[in-house]
Amino acid sequence: MIENKYKRSLVGIKYFGYMLFALSLFLYIVGELIVSYHLIQFSLIFIIFFLVTKYGNRNNAAVFAFIICFVMLLVNRILLSMIDPAVTISLQEDIETMMHLHRCLYLSLLFLNIGVSQWHNVSIKIVSSKAICDDFRIGYIQSVSKTLFYLTSMFHAAELLEKVIYVILRGGYLNYYVSFSSSLPGVIHKLGNLNEILFFIFLSTLPDPRKNKTPFILFGSFGLLTLLYGQRNGIVTAVIMIAVYIIIYENITDQRYSIITKRMYRIAVISIPFLFFALNAVTIIRSGNIDSSGGVLASIETFMENTGNSIRVIIFGYKFDAQIGHDKIYSLGKLTEFFKNNYLVKVLTGGTYIYSSSVGQTEDIALNGYSFGAIVTYLYSKSAYLAGHGLGSCYIAEVFHDFGYVGICIVNIIYGKVLKKVPEIIGNSWVVNSIVLLSFYNLLLAPRSLACGFLASFINFQFLISIVAVYICANIIKTRSSVEVSSFSESQH
Repeated sequence: MIENKYKRSLVGIKYFGYMLFALSLFLYIVGELIVSYHLIQFSLIFIIFFLVTKYGNRNNAAVFAFIICFVMLLVNRILLSMIDPAVTISLQEDIETMMHLHRCLYLSLLFLNIGVSQWHNVSIKIVSSKAICDDFRIGYIQSVSKTLFYLTSMFHAAELLEKVIYVILRGGYLNYYVSFSSSLPGVIHKLGNLNEILFFIFLSTLPDPRKNKTPFILFGSFGLLTLLYGQRNGIVTAVIMIAVYIIIYENITDQRYSIITKRMYRIAVISIPFLFFALNAVTIIRSGNIDSSGGVLASIETFMENTGNSIRVIIFGYKFDAQIGHDKIYSLGKLTEFFKNNYLVKVLTGGTYIYSSSVGQTEDIALNGYSFGAIVTYLYSKSAYLAGHGLGSCYIAEVFHDFGYVGICIVNIIYGKVLKKVPEIIGNSWVVNSIVLLSFYNLLLAPRSLACGFLASFINFQFLISIVAVYICANIIKTRSSVEVSSFSESQH
Protein backbone atom coordinates (compact mmCIF):
# COMPACT_ATOMS: atom_id res chain seq x y z
CA MET A 1 0.00 0.00 0.00
CA ILE A 2 2.76 2.44 1.01
CA GLU A 3 4.81 1.42 -2.04
CA ASN A 4 1.86 2.14 -4.36
CA LYS A 5 1.39 5.58 -2.80
CA TYR A 6 5.09 6.28 -3.27
CA LYS A 7 4.92 5.27 -6.94
CA ARG A 8 1.84 7.43 -7.49
CA SER A 9 3.57 10.41 -5.88
CA LEU A 10 6.58 9.94 -8.19
CA VAL A 11 4.29 9.86 -11.22
CA GLY A 12 2.55 12.99 -9.93
CA ILE A 13 5.88 14.82 -9.51
CA LYS A 14 6.91 13.72 -13.00
CA TYR A 15 3.78 15.11 -14.68
CA PHE A 16 3.92 18.25 -12.54
CA GLY A 17 7.46 18.76 -13.81
CA TYR A 18 6.30 18.40 -17.42
CA MET A 19 3.60 21.01 -16.78
CA LEU A 20 6.24 23.39 -15.43
CA PHE A 21 8.42 22.78 -18.48
CA ALA A 22 5.54 23.40 -20.90
CA LEU A 23 4.63 26.60 -19.06
CA SER A 24 8.25 27.80 -19.09
CA LEU A 25 8.59 27.14 -22.82
CA PHE A 26 5.29 28.94 -23.52
CA LEU A 27 6.33 31.99 -21.49
CA TYR A 28 9.74 32.06 -23.17
CA ILE A 29 8.25 32.00 -26.67
CA VAL A 30 5.71 34.71 -25.79
CA GLY A 31 8.47 36.76 -24.14
CA GLU A 32 10.55 36.59 -27.33
CA LEU A 33 7.57 37.51 -29.51
CA ILE A 34 6.53 40.58 -27.50
CA VAL A 35 10.13 41.40 -26.47
CA SER A 36 9.55 41.14 -22.72
CA TYR A 37 12.46 39.92 -20.61
CA HIS A 38 10.16 40.01 -17.56
CA LEU A 39 8.19 37.10 -19.03
CA ILE A 40 11.45 35.25 -19.68
CA GLN A 41 12.34 35.79 -16.02
CA PHE A 42 9.25 33.80 -15.05
CA SER A 43 10.10 31.16 -17.67
CA LEU A 44 13.51 30.86 -15.98
CA ILE A 45 11.87 30.21 -12.62
CA PHE A 46 9.59 27.52 -14.05
CA ILE A 47 12.36 25.71 -15.93
CA ILE A 48 14.51 25.74 -12.77
CA PHE A 49 11.66 24.16 -10.79
CA PHE A 50 11.23 21.63 -13.61
CA LEU A 51 14.93 20.70 -13.49
CA VAL A 52 14.77 20.38 -9.71
CA THR A 53 11.82 17.95 -9.91
CA LYS A 54 13.55 15.96 -12.64
CA TYR A 55 17.11 15.80 -11.36
CA GLY A 56 16.70 16.31 -7.62
CA ASN A 57 17.50 12.68 -6.80
CA ARG A 58 20.51 10.55 -5.92
CA ASN A 59 20.99 9.13 -9.43
CA ASN A 60 21.40 12.64 -10.85
CA ALA A 61 23.45 14.18 -8.05
CA ALA A 62 26.08 15.59 -10.43
CA VAL A 63 23.49 17.29 -12.65
CA PHE A 64 21.65 18.67 -9.63
CA ALA A 65 24.91 20.04 -8.16
CA PHE A 66 25.63 21.91 -11.40
CA ILE A 67 22.11 23.37 -11.41
CA ILE A 68 22.64 24.61 -7.83
CA CYS A 69 25.90 26.34 -8.86
CA PHE A 70 24.24 27.76 -11.98
CA VAL A 71 21.37 29.26 -9.99
CA MET A 72 23.62 30.53 -7.21
CA LEU A 73 26.14 32.20 -9.54
CA LEU A 74 23.93 33.36 -12.41
CA VAL A 75 20.26 33.54 -11.39
CA ASN A 76 20.44 34.69 -7.74
CA ARG A 77 20.59 38.38 -8.59
CA ILE A 78 17.70 38.11 -11.07
CA LEU A 79 15.53 36.34 -8.49
CA LEU A 80 16.40 39.00 -5.93
CA SER A 81 15.51 41.80 -8.36
CA MET A 82 12.06 40.23 -8.81
CA ILE A 83 11.51 40.23 -5.04
CA ASP A 84 13.14 43.56 -4.20
CA PRO A 85 12.74 46.32 -6.84
CA ALA A 86 15.61 48.23 -5.21
CA VAL A 87 18.03 45.60 -6.52
CA THR A 88 19.12 46.23 -10.09
CA ILE A 89 20.38 43.50 -12.39
CA SER A 90 22.89 45.88 -13.92
CA LEU A 91 23.52 49.60 -14.23
CA GLN A 92 22.71 49.35 -17.93
CA GLU A 93 19.33 47.70 -18.27
CA ASP A 94 18.37 48.50 -21.86
CA ILE A 95 15.83 46.10 -23.40
CA GLU A 96 18.20 44.59 -25.96
CA THR A 97 20.86 43.71 -23.41
CA MET A 98 18.37 42.34 -20.89
CA MET A 99 16.73 40.21 -23.60
CA HIS A 100 20.16 38.84 -24.47
CA LEU A 101 20.97 38.03 -20.83
CA HIS A 102 17.74 36.18 -20.14
CA ARG A 103 17.83 34.42 -23.51
CA CYS A 104 21.33 33.12 -22.77
CA LEU A 105 20.33 31.80 -19.34
CA TYR A 106 17.14 30.12 -20.57
CA LEU A 107 18.80 28.50 -23.60
CA SER A 108 21.61 27.25 -21.37
CA LEU A 109 19.23 25.44 -19.01
CA LEU A 110 17.02 24.20 -21.86
CA PHE A 111 19.87 22.61 -23.80
CA LEU A 112 21.61 21.37 -20.65
CA ASN A 113 18.43 19.36 -20.05
CA ILE A 114 18.50 18.10 -23.65
CA GLY A 115 22.12 16.96 -23.22
CA VAL A 116 21.32 15.08 -20.02
CA SER A 117 18.01 13.65 -21.27
CA GLN A 118 19.63 11.81 -24.16
CA TRP A 119 21.31 9.54 -21.58
CA HIS A 120 18.56 9.82 -18.97
CA ASN A 121 17.81 6.10 -18.81
CA VAL A 122 21.39 4.88 -18.51
CA SER A 123 21.58 2.36 -15.66
CA ILE A 124 24.22 2.49 -12.93
CA LYS A 125 26.34 -0.60 -12.61
CA ILE A 126 26.53 -1.88 -9.02
CA VAL A 127 29.99 -3.06 -8.05
CA SER A 128 31.58 -4.22 -4.84
CA SER A 129 33.94 -1.72 -3.25
CA LYS A 130 35.76 -4.64 -1.65
CA ALA A 131 36.33 -6.18 -5.08
CA ILE A 132 37.76 -2.88 -6.29
CA CYS A 133 39.99 -2.46 -3.25
CA ASP A 134 41.18 -6.06 -3.45
CA ASP A 135 42.18 -5.71 -7.10
CA PHE A 136 45.95 -6.21 -7.13
CA ARG A 137 46.81 -3.36 -9.51
CA ILE A 138 44.20 -0.89 -8.25
CA GLY A 139 45.36 -1.45 -4.69
CA TYR A 140 48.85 -0.20 -5.56
CA ILE A 141 47.49 2.74 -7.58
CA GLN A 142 45.36 3.67 -4.60
CA SER A 143 48.20 3.42 -2.10
CA VAL A 144 50.70 5.36 -4.22
CA SER A 145 48.29 8.15 -5.16
CA LYS A 146 47.31 8.62 -1.52
CA THR A 147 50.96 8.77 -0.41
CA LEU A 148 51.85 11.27 -3.15
CA PHE A 149 48.77 13.33 -2.25
CA TYR A 150 50.03 13.59 1.33
CA LEU A 151 53.53 14.56 0.16
CA THR A 152 52.36 17.26 -2.23
CA SER A 153 49.92 18.57 0.39
CA MET A 154 52.87 20.16 2.18
CA PHE A 155 53.83 22.12 -0.93
CA HIS A 156 50.24 23.09 -1.74
CA ALA A 157 49.72 24.28 1.85
CA ALA A 158 52.88 26.39 1.56
CA GLU A 159 51.49 28.04 -1.59
CA LEU A 160 48.17 28.86 0.03
CA LEU A 161 49.66 30.04 3.33
CA GLU A 162 51.97 32.43 1.48
CA LYS A 163 48.92 34.05 -0.14
CA VAL A 164 47.02 34.19 3.14
CA ILE A 165 49.96 35.82 4.93
CA TYR A 166 50.36 38.36 2.12
CA VAL A 167 46.68 39.36 2.20
CA ILE A 168 46.42 39.53 6.01
CA LEU A 169 49.77 41.11 6.90
CA ARG A 170 50.92 43.01 3.83
CA GLY A 171 48.82 43.98 0.87
CA GLY A 172 45.13 43.24 1.32
CA TYR A 173 42.80 41.48 -1.09
CA LEU A 174 43.00 43.92 -4.03
CA ASN A 175 46.77 44.28 -3.78
CA TYR A 176 47.04 40.51 -3.99
CA TYR A 177 45.69 40.56 -7.54
CA VAL A 178 47.77 43.53 -8.61
CA SER A 179 51.19 43.01 -7.07
CA PHE A 180 51.43 39.60 -5.40
CA SER A 181 54.56 37.79 -6.50
CA SER A 182 55.47 34.46 -4.97
CA SER A 183 58.85 34.21 -3.30
CA LEU A 184 58.69 30.40 -3.12
CA PRO A 185 60.94 28.32 -5.40
CA GLY A 186 59.27 27.24 -8.65
CA VAL A 187 59.59 23.57 -7.71
CA ILE A 188 57.21 24.09 -4.78
CA HIS A 189 54.55 25.50 -7.12
CA LYS A 190 55.01 22.67 -9.59
CA LEU A 191 54.68 20.00 -6.89
CA GLY A 192 51.80 21.88 -5.25
CA ASN A 193 49.92 21.91 -8.56
CA LEU A 194 49.91 18.09 -8.56
CA ASN A 195 48.08 17.91 -5.23
CA GLU A 196 44.51 18.35 -6.46
CA ILE A 197 45.06 15.94 -9.35
CA LEU A 198 46.47 13.26 -7.05
CA PHE A 199 43.45 13.66 -4.78
CA PHE A 200 41.11 12.82 -7.65
CA ILE A 201 43.33 9.96 -8.83
CA PHE A 202 43.03 8.51 -5.34
CA LEU A 203 39.22 8.90 -5.39
CA SER A 204 39.08 7.36 -8.87
CA THR A 205 39.99 3.98 -7.36
CA LEU A 206 36.87 4.12 -5.14
CA PRO A 207 38.80 3.51 -1.90
CA ASP A 208 37.12 2.14 1.19
CA PRO A 209 35.48 5.06 3.07
CA ARG A 210 37.70 4.48 6.11
CA LYS A 211 40.72 5.47 3.98
CA ASN A 212 39.16 8.77 2.90
CA LYS A 213 38.77 10.65 6.16
CA THR A 214 42.18 12.37 6.21
CA PRO A 215 42.23 13.16 2.45
CA PHE A 216 38.75 14.71 2.73
CA ILE A 217 39.84 16.83 5.72
CA LEU A 218 42.93 18.05 3.86
CA PHE A 219 40.96 18.83 0.69
CA GLY A 220 38.37 20.79 2.67
CA SER A 221 41.06 22.59 4.66
CA PHE A 222 42.68 23.83 1.46
CA GLY A 223 39.28 25.21 0.45
CA LEU A 224 39.08 27.08 3.75
CA LEU A 225 42.56 28.53 3.22
CA THR A 226 41.48 29.96 -0.15
CA LEU A 227 38.63 31.67 1.69
CA LEU A 228 41.17 33.51 3.85
CA TYR A 229 42.67 35.29 0.84
CA GLY A 230 39.32 36.22 -0.67
CA GLN A 231 38.29 33.22 -2.80
CA ARG A 232 34.79 31.89 -2.08
CA ASN A 233 34.61 29.22 -4.77
CA GLY A 234 37.20 26.86 -3.27
CA ILE A 235 35.34 25.84 -0.11
CA VAL A 236 31.90 25.75 -1.77
CA THR A 237 32.99 23.51 -4.65
CA ALA A 238 35.02 21.33 -2.27
CA VAL A 239 31.93 20.69 -0.10
CA ILE A 240 29.70 20.02 -3.13
CA MET A 241 32.33 17.77 -4.73
CA ILE A 242 32.74 15.60 -1.63
CA ALA A 243 28.95 15.36 -1.14
CA VAL A 244 28.37 14.28 -4.75
CA TYR A 245 31.24 11.78 -4.61
CA ILE A 246 29.77 10.17 -1.48
CA ILE A 247 26.36 9.86 -3.16
CA ILE A 248 27.93 8.36 -6.30
CA TYR A 249 29.95 5.92 -4.19
CA GLU A 250 26.83 4.78 -2.34
CA ASN A 251 24.90 4.39 -5.61
CA ILE A 252 27.67 2.39 -7.28
CA THR A 253 28.55 0.12 -4.35
CA ASP A 254 24.98 -0.12 -2.99
CA GLN A 255 26.21 0.46 0.57
CA ARG A 256 26.23 3.33 3.04
CA TYR A 257 29.33 5.51 3.31
CA SER A 258 30.58 4.15 6.62
CA ILE A 259 32.49 7.20 7.88
CA ILE A 260 29.43 9.46 7.57
CA THR A 261 27.49 9.26 10.83
CA LYS A 262 24.27 10.93 12.01
CA ARG A 263 26.36 13.19 14.20
CA MET A 264 28.26 14.41 11.13
CA TYR A 265 24.99 15.20 9.36
CA ARG A 266 23.91 17.28 12.37
CA ILE A 267 27.24 19.10 12.44
CA ALA A 268 26.97 19.77 8.70
CA VAL A 269 23.47 21.24 9.07
CA ILE A 270 24.55 23.41 12.03
CA SER A 271 27.63 24.58 10.07
CA ILE A 272 25.63 25.86 7.08
CA PRO A 273 24.71 29.25 8.67
CA PHE A 274 28.31 29.79 9.81
CA LEU A 275 29.63 28.98 6.33
CA PHE A 276 27.08 31.37 4.85
CA PHE A 277 28.14 34.23 7.15
CA ALA A 278 31.82 33.48 6.45
CA LEU A 279 31.17 33.70 2.70
CA ASN A 280 29.18 36.89 3.21
CA ALA A 281 31.99 38.39 5.32
CA VAL A 282 34.46 37.68 2.52
CA THR A 283 32.08 39.36 0.05
CA ILE A 284 31.84 42.48 2.23
CA ILE A 285 35.61 42.66 2.78
CA ARG A 286 36.25 42.25 -0.96
CA SER A 287 33.85 45.07 -1.83
CA GLY A 288 35.12 47.28 0.98
CA ASN A 289 31.53 48.14 1.90
CA ILE A 290 31.53 47.26 5.57
CA ASP A 291 28.08 47.99 6.95
CA SER A 292 26.73 45.95 9.82
CA SER A 293 23.21 47.43 9.64
CA GLY A 294 20.21 45.53 8.32
CA GLY A 295 20.44 42.29 10.25
CA VAL A 296 20.25 38.72 8.96
CA LEU A 297 17.83 39.37 6.07
CA ALA A 298 20.00 42.19 4.77
CA SER A 299 23.03 39.89 4.95
CA ILE A 300 21.22 37.21 2.94
CA GLU A 301 20.18 39.80 0.37
CA THR A 302 23.74 41.13 0.11
CA PHE A 303 25.09 37.61 -0.30
CA MET A 304 22.60 36.75 -3.06
CA GLU A 305 23.24 40.04 -4.82
CA ASN A 306 27.02 39.59 -4.84
CA THR A 307 27.19 35.87 -5.65
CA GLY A 308 24.93 36.46 -8.65
CA ASN A 309 27.30 39.02 -10.15
CA SER A 310 28.55 36.67 -12.86
CA ILE A 311 25.69 37.83 -15.07
CA ARG A 312 27.59 41.10 -15.48
CA VAL A 313 30.16 39.23 -17.58
CA ILE A 314 27.35 38.15 -19.94
CA ILE A 315 26.01 41.71 -20.04
CA PHE A 316 29.29 43.52 -20.62
CA GLY A 317 30.64 40.81 -22.89
CA TYR A 318 27.64 41.51 -25.12
CA LYS A 319 27.99 45.31 -24.96
CA PHE A 320 31.76 45.23 -25.62
CA ASP A 321 31.57 42.49 -28.27
CA ALA A 322 32.90 44.65 -31.11
CA GLN A 323 35.67 46.19 -28.98
CA ILE A 324 36.87 42.80 -27.80
CA GLY A 325 37.28 41.63 -31.38
CA HIS A 326 37.11 38.17 -32.87
CA ASP A 327 40.77 37.40 -33.52
CA LYS A 328 40.88 34.93 -30.61
CA ILE A 329 38.74 32.04 -29.42
CA TYR A 330 38.34 32.94 -25.75
CA SER A 331 36.25 29.89 -24.91
CA LEU A 332 39.36 27.80 -25.65
CA GLY A 333 41.73 30.35 -24.13
CA LYS A 334 43.17 28.15 -21.38
CA LEU A 335 43.97 25.38 -23.86
CA THR A 336 45.43 27.87 -26.34
CA GLU A 337 47.72 29.30 -23.67
CA PHE A 338 48.82 25.81 -22.73
CA PHE A 339 49.78 24.85 -26.28
CA LYS A 340 51.42 28.21 -27.05
CA ASN A 341 52.96 29.19 -23.74
CA ASN A 342 53.93 26.08 -21.78
CA TYR A 343 57.38 25.43 -20.41
CA LEU A 344 58.34 22.91 -23.11
CA VAL A 345 57.38 25.26 -25.95
CA LYS A 346 59.37 28.09 -24.39
CA VAL A 347 62.45 25.87 -24.04
CA LEU A 348 62.21 24.66 -27.65
CA THR A 349 61.63 28.16 -29.06
CA GLY A 350 64.05 29.95 -26.74
CA GLY A 351 61.35 32.11 -25.17
CA THR A 352 61.05 33.19 -21.55
CA TYR A 353 58.66 31.20 -19.40
CA ILE A 354 56.93 33.30 -16.72
CA TYR A 355 55.33 31.19 -14.03
CA SER A 356 51.64 32.09 -13.77
CA SER A 357 51.67 32.78 -10.02
CA SER A 358 54.10 35.66 -10.54
CA VAL A 359 51.88 37.50 -13.05
CA GLY A 360 49.36 40.04 -11.80
CA GLN A 361 46.58 42.00 -13.52
CA THR A 362 48.42 43.94 -16.20
CA GLU A 363 47.34 45.76 -19.34
CA ASP A 364 49.34 43.36 -21.48
CA ILE A 365 47.46 40.33 -20.12
CA ALA A 366 44.10 42.02 -20.72
CA LEU A 367 44.82 43.09 -24.30
CA ASN A 368 47.09 40.30 -25.53
CA GLY A 369 46.14 37.33 -23.36
CA TYR A 370 43.32 34.82 -23.76
CA SER A 371 41.38 35.67 -20.60
CA PHE A 372 37.85 36.82 -21.43
CA GLY A 373 37.31 37.96 -17.84
CA ALA A 374 40.41 40.16 -18.02
CA ILE A 375 39.50 41.93 -21.28
CA VAL A 376 35.87 42.50 -20.22
CA THR A 377 36.91 43.95 -16.85
CA TYR A 378 39.56 46.11 -18.56
CA LEU A 379 37.02 47.56 -21.02
CA TYR A 380 34.44 48.02 -18.27
CA SER A 381 36.86 49.95 -16.05
CA LYS A 382 40.56 50.14 -16.80
CA SER A 383 41.36 51.77 -13.45
CA ALA A 384 39.37 49.16 -11.50
CA TYR A 385 41.10 46.33 -13.36
CA LEU A 386 44.59 47.71 -12.72
CA ALA A 387 43.63 48.27 -9.07
CA GLY A 388 42.88 44.55 -8.63
CA HIS A 389 39.13 44.38 -9.23
CA GLY A 390 37.64 41.81 -11.60
CA LEU A 391 34.28 40.73 -12.97
CA GLY A 392 35.45 37.14 -13.28
CA SER A 393 34.38 35.13 -16.28
CA CYS A 394 31.44 32.96 -17.37
CA TYR A 395 31.31 30.08 -19.81
CA ILE A 396 28.11 31.45 -21.40
CA ALA A 397 29.70 34.84 -22.15
CA GLU A 398 32.82 33.25 -23.63
CA VAL A 399 30.91 30.85 -25.85
CA PHE A 400 28.48 33.51 -27.09
CA HIS A 401 31.33 35.83 -28.05
CA ASP A 402 33.00 33.07 -30.07
CA PHE A 403 30.08 31.10 -31.50
CA GLY A 404 26.82 32.97 -30.77
CA TYR A 405 23.59 31.41 -29.53
CA VAL A 406 24.20 28.20 -31.49
CA GLY A 407 27.44 27.77 -29.55
CA ILE A 408 25.61 28.20 -26.24
CA CYS A 409 23.17 25.43 -27.22
CA ILE A 410 25.91 23.02 -28.33
CA VAL A 411 28.21 23.62 -25.34
CA ASN A 412 25.37 23.08 -22.85
CA ILE A 413 24.45 19.81 -24.57
CA ILE A 414 28.09 18.75 -24.13
CA TYR A 415 27.98 19.82 -20.47
CA GLY A 416 24.83 17.78 -19.99
CA LYS A 417 26.44 14.69 -21.48
CA VAL A 418 29.52 15.06 -19.28
CA LEU A 419 27.44 15.59 -16.12
CA LYS A 420 25.31 12.55 -16.88
CA LYS A 421 28.49 10.49 -17.35
CA VAL A 422 29.79 11.25 -13.84
CA PRO A 423 27.66 8.64 -11.96
CA GLU A 424 28.83 5.91 -14.34
CA ILE A 425 32.23 5.67 -12.63
CA ILE A 426 32.67 1.96 -11.93
CA GLY A 427 36.34 1.66 -11.02
CA ASN A 428 37.42 -0.30 -14.09
CA SER A 429 39.68 2.43 -15.47
CA TRP A 430 41.25 4.68 -12.88
CA VAL A 431 42.62 7.02 -15.57
CA VAL A 432 39.17 7.60 -17.11
CA ASN A 433 37.66 7.97 -13.65
CA SER A 434 40.28 10.59 -12.77
CA ILE A 435 39.42 12.56 -15.91
CA VAL A 436 35.68 12.38 -15.15
CA LEU A 437 36.12 13.55 -11.54
CA LEU A 438 38.45 16.40 -12.50
CA SER A 439 36.11 17.46 -15.30
CA PHE A 440 33.11 17.49 -12.99
CA TYR A 441 34.92 19.49 -10.33
CA ASN A 442 35.80 22.17 -12.88
CA LEU A 443 32.34 22.12 -14.46
CA LEU A 444 30.91 23.23 -11.13
CA LEU A 445 32.91 26.44 -11.53
CA ALA A 446 31.94 27.04 -15.19
CA PRO A 447 29.13 29.56 -14.46
CA ARG A 448 31.81 31.71 -12.83
CA SER A 449 34.79 30.48 -14.81
CA LEU A 450 36.07 29.13 -18.13
CA ALA A 451 34.11 27.31 -20.82
CA CYS A 452 37.00 24.91 -21.44
CA GLY A 453 38.01 24.58 -17.79
CA PHE A 454 36.81 20.98 -17.61
CA LEU A 455 39.07 20.09 -20.58
CA ALA A 456 42.04 22.13 -19.37
CA SER A 457 41.86 20.25 -16.05
CA PHE A 458 43.38 17.15 -17.66
CA ILE A 459 44.94 18.49 -20.88
CA ASN A 460 48.11 19.70 -19.22
CA PHE A 461 51.53 18.46 -18.17
CA GLN A 462 50.59 18.28 -14.49
CA PHE A 463 47.91 15.68 -15.14
CA LEU A 464 50.19 13.67 -17.42
CA ILE A 465 53.05 13.77 -14.88
CA SER A 466 50.70 12.71 -12.06
CA ILE A 467 49.30 9.75 -14.01
CA VAL A 468 52.74 8.58 -15.16
CA ALA A 469 54.28 9.01 -11.68
CA VAL A 470 51.50 7.03 -9.99
CA TYR A 471 51.62 4.29 -12.63
CA ILE A 472 55.42 3.89 -12.53
CA CYS A 473 55.64 3.93 -8.72
CA ALA A 474 52.75 1.46 -8.41
CA ASN A 475 54.38 -0.92 -10.88
CA ILE A 476 57.77 -0.69 -9.17
CA ILE A 477 56.21 -1.55 -5.80
CA LYS A 478 54.11 -4.29 -7.38
CA THR A 479 57.19 -5.84 -9.04
CA ARG A 480 59.21 -5.75 -5.84
CA SER A 481 56.34 -7.30 -3.89
CA SER A 482 56.03 -10.07 -6.47
CA VAL A 483 59.77 -10.78 -6.29
CA GLU A 484 59.65 -10.89 -2.48
CA VAL A 485 56.67 -13.26 -2.53
CA SER A 486 58.40 -15.46 -5.11
CA SER A 487 61.62 -15.56 -3.08
CA PHE A 488 59.69 -16.41 0.08
CA SER A 489 57.90 -19.28 -1.69
CA GLU A 490 61.17 -20.70 -3.01
CA SER A 491 62.77 -20.56 0.45
CA GLN A 492 59.86 -22.59 1.85
CA HIS A 493 60.60 -25.35 -0.67
